[in-house]
Amino acid sequence: MKDFEELCEEVRNTLKERMLEITKKNVLGPEDYESLLEEEERDVMYDPYDIENLLGEIGCPICRGKDGLFIGKCLAPGTGAGCNIDYASCERMGGKRIGSFHTHPIGGTTPSVPDLECSMVRDEEIACIGGYDGEEYLVRCYRPRETARKYG
Repeated sequence: MKDFEELCEEVRNTLKERMLEITKKNVLGPEDYESLLEEEERDVMYDPYDIENLLGEIGCPICRGKDGLFIGKCLAPGTGAGCNIDYASCERMGGKRIGSFHTHPIGGTTPSVPDLECSMVRDEEIACIGGYDGEEYLVRCYRPRETARKYG
């Protein structure tokens, strides 16, 4: 547990601002949803691709390089969580993957079952989620416990 706490502190010190920037850019706040609902009432036609782009998730690997942690290549909206992240971008950018970061367009920062499954399958040291929770944008990081990893 101590190693995870140290990693969380390193992520907080190194990547917090970048993760919050990605979250604020890609996750709608309550005012944005209100204006969307008003627009939808005026125009009942919509394009499913617009909805996917609007509510899609952005996913990025968390990488460790010789100079510390960095965010790898972020994939476009609609990519989902950990299992769809371009982990190879860590190597292309001179690092090694250690985990993932993705946004949740709806539902705050609590990991979904697929998020947990992907984190375990990829044997991530850390997985972080950015979203709108309560009255603010937040990023929370987690790691499935050893018991969950052992029994899947």
